Amino acid sequence: MAGLQINQIMNQLHTSLNPSSTEGVLSGTTATSTNSANTATQAAVNELKQMLVGDIFTGEIDSASKNQVTIRLGSGNMLSASLLLEEGMANLQKGDIVSFLIQAKNDSLLSLKPLDSVGQMGIVANQALSQAGLASTPDQIMMVKIMMDLNLPIDKETLHQVSALRNEYPNANLENLLRLFQLELPVNQNNLMQMEAYRSYEHDMTGTLGRLYEDFQSLLTELSASQQGTLAKELTGNLLQVLSPEVTGGEFMDSLLEKNPDLKQSMNDILNGLMKDLQSDPEDPFLSTDAFQQRAKEMMETLGKASGTVDEKLQLVKQLLQSSDLPVEFQAKLLQSKEFGELFQDKLQQTLFMKPENMHQKEEVQDFYKKLMEVTAQSEALLKQSGLGESNFSKGMASVRQNLEFMNDLNSAMPYMQIPIQLTDGTTRGDLYVYTNKHKKLGKDDELTALLHLDMEHLGPMDIYVKLAQRTHVSTNFCLDSEESLIFLEAHMEELTKRLNAKGYDFHPQVVLQEKAGEEKAKTSASVDFTRDFLDVNHPVLEVKRYLFDTKA
Repeated sequence: MAGLQINQIMNQLHTSLNPSSTEGVLSGTTATSTNSANTATQAAVNELKQMLVGDIFTGEIDSASKNQVTIRLGSGNMLSASLLLEEGMANLQKGDIVSFLIQAKNDSLLSLKPLDSVGQMGIVANQALSQAGLASTPDQIMMVKIMMDLNLPIDKETLHQVSALRNEYPNANLENLLRLFQLELPVNQNNLMQMEAYRSYEHDMTGTLGRLYEDFQSLLTELSASQQGTLAKELTGNLLQVLSPEVTGGEFMDSLLEKNPDLKQSMNDILNGLMKDLQSDPEDPFLSTDAFQQRAKEMMETLGKASGTVDEKLQLVKQLLQSSDLPVEFQAKLLQSKEFGELFQDKLQQTLFMKPENMHQKEEVQDFYKKLMEVTAQSEALLKQSGLGESNFSKGMASVRQNLEFMNDLNSAMPYMQIPIQLTDGTTRGDLYVYTNKHKKLGKDDELTALLHLDMEHLGPMDIYVKLAQRTHVSTNFCLDSEESLIFLEAHMEELTKRLNAKGYDFHPQVVLQEKAGEEKAKTSASVDFTRDFLDVNHPVLEVKRYLFDTKA
């Protein structure tokens, strides 16, 4: 996979340069300079006379007053025209993109007539498909319509490229396919699946990461029930190595024992007790099961109470799993204990989630994504090698990896970041979505927007939509699920305001319920919408208005 494009986002967010100039809407060129309006109009009329009756062209309204308008053509030439339907002038504004049909022309007159949306779509689609040598079926016409809605070209070459992709992926959602084509991203099964997930609000990486622990516990239970204890312990040991590749047994064991001088003796006492239990009646399977469970619980409780890091404790568990002297059934009970589950869950959170205090350094974010990609890819490969590629745990790892790859590809075309974060004691997780303008550097007066989605233990789901303007002006929308949470947040908003004011920010908060935010989504922008907030922001769909003009040379 190509280098992480997320690096470019972080560089952009940490660089402040003057914004670049904005290019023309239609063709990416500015209007040509003229000495007079007459000269400009004549050049535009001459340009249109090269077209045939029945041809359609599009222009941008440069000015409109009374019954006169000036239209900027794609070439940059300016066309002065008279509007025949004066009542339409009220709706005509500078910047509108308008399509016209050449109805008639002679040396002294060009008659430009609008078409209704259905008529224009039929003519444009049929002409484009005919010129491309493609059949004008309802399905093909719909393809052309979506392409025009997405501001894609509908020339022969483009239509053949899209048609070939549709033949290759006949069951793919057409708009998802065209969105990938629009972004110049690879059209493949994974990207089609990811685009569908992103556009249907199912792209939540945090939710998938949060379920990995439960999926892992379920996998261990299944392996134990099917008498695959050896596979369970080998898999766990290998996963611990993936999660903590830098861990070395000797150093961590010495550190743990130094902090807990009696730990080694306690562990030996538990193991000796286990052996005595088994020796009392080695033929009794029920006694063995009870002994394994009881001694495993004692051992993990002792380890859980010891002073030390998660890595240090997991390293001791890993050594116990590698011991050939211990019964496999006992090792399996260690893995099924509540205490081991808590340790493993803590390690997953440390590895797969980012702490807020590390987010202010772009290098930290880059390293986090790199590590997350490596861990998910290695875990997925490990599970497949163990014959467990169809488990939910493996599928969860694959989902995160595929999401990261798609997000990386997206960042070659648009600014998009989704950062899984961990707050407080690990019970709170969330996503940070960052919005920027991909096509220019952030300037002093430019606006940066982000959305933070949190799943709070007591407050429930929360969306925090933040806008930062001129480096110090901060406005927020806090959107919560319950009235109780809203009241609680409002009661503490003054405290937050004072803290931000003390740091030099001009803070303007707003607190609303999610239900209300949903009703006024366009106004509050409280919930993240990938299509609206990213795709259409970076590749705007042009609104086409139609009017009737006569243009005299």
